[in-house]
Amino acid sequence: MSQAVPIHSVYPFIEFQARLHPHAPAVIHESHTIRYAEFCTHVDRVTRRLHAQQIAPDARVAVHVDNPYLRWLAVLALGRLGLLCATLSQTG
Repeated sequence: MSQAVPIHSVYPFIEFQARLHPHAPAVIHESHTIRYAEFCTHVDRVTRRLHAQQIAPDARVAVHVDNPYLRWLAVLALGRLGLLCATLSQTG
């Protein structure tokens, strides 16, 4: 049986990869490649912006982002702030 991995435990792995291999591909989507160093910079930027909003740890946060890359930045940033995040997708 598989277990869900808390999102706050995923980001340290990403940071570790960025230190070891900053120029290695972290995200490949269609024709775009984002390197680990750049990916961490993007997550850090989103984390700082969300933190500046003074979101309480028990707050319910809704984030609507159509772009899959930006959606994952938001999910990882919220996880770094200790907030639970559920993604919703729209089909059709």
